[in-house]
Order: sequence, then C-alpha cells, then structure tokens
Amino acid sequence: MHNEYQEEWIVPAQPEPVEEPVYFSPKPIAKLRRRYFSLLILIFIASMLMVAQNDQLVQTSYQLVEMNADVAKLEKENQSLRIDIARLKSPERIVNIATQRLGLVFPDAKYISTSL
Repeated sequence: MHNEYQEEWIVPAQPEPVEEPVYFSPKPIAKLRRRYFSLLILIFIASMLMVAQNDQLVQTSYQLVEMNADVAKLEKENQSLRIDIARLKSPERIVNIATQRLGLVFPDAKYISTSL
C-alpha cells in the first residue's frame, strides 16, 4: 500500500554540546604580567649599567690619551731643560762670563800652589 500522503519525519538535529567557557582567574595573568614587567625592568637596568660602564671606559681612554700626550710633551721639555743645563754648566761659558762680564783674570803661575 501506497499512501498518498507520505509523511516525512524531520528529525531535529541534535544540538552540538556547547562547551562551557573556560574562565581564567585574573591572578595568574597578573602574576605573569608582574614577572614579565620585572624581567623587563631587570633587562633595562642591566643595559643601563652596561652603557654607564662603556661610557666610563671611553672617558678613561680619552684621559689616558691626554695623559700620554702630556707625558710626551713633558719629556720633550725635560730634554730641552737638560740641554740648557749642560750648556749653562759648560766651562767655556763660565770662563767667558768671569773674564768679560766680571773682569776677572787668571792668576799668575807664581800664586798657584799645588800642595794641599
């Protein structure tokens, strides 16, 4: 038998089970943020210390270069002064000053005693 009216049954689809939303507690996220922030602060402080140390190294290097230049200048001046001292101590110069400026004369040989 064929029924003129054929009934169609619509079977409603089973709704998919809805997963319950997972709620995260704000405490672990806050702790994680604090840790990242602390790590960021630590990295910042370490980098600032490295920059300060590098700056101090550069300043010390400049001071060393300046001191080496001063040492070279002073050594040159010292050498010049040693030459001046040797020139001023020369016996010819002393004799020249004694005879020409001061009017001194060499004593006669009869006044020179060789025994001491």
